[in-house]
Amino acid sequence: MPTQDELRKLCKTTVRTFYHYHGGCTMGSVVDKNYRVYGVKGLRVIDGSTFLESPGTNQWPSANAWKIQGLKILKDRIKLLP
Repeated sequence: MPTQDELRKLCKTTVRTFYHYHGGCTMGSVVDKNYRVYGVKGLRVIDGSTFLESPGTNQWPSANAWKIQGLKILKDRIKLLP
């Protein structure tokens, strides 16, 4: 029977996901209102992971639209940042 440490090591080295679900980088918890990732200089996230809730349908069209609109919004906001 493997120990807890062995199981943790196994999970860290072998577990992967093929999907990028919503809610992984929600605004306020992982990114700020300008989509800057807390604690990581120069990184912003604009994709479905910033959705607080599921759009209730296939997420791809919503995430794709958000990518396009989010970039437009962010370009305007960056002009205003110090």
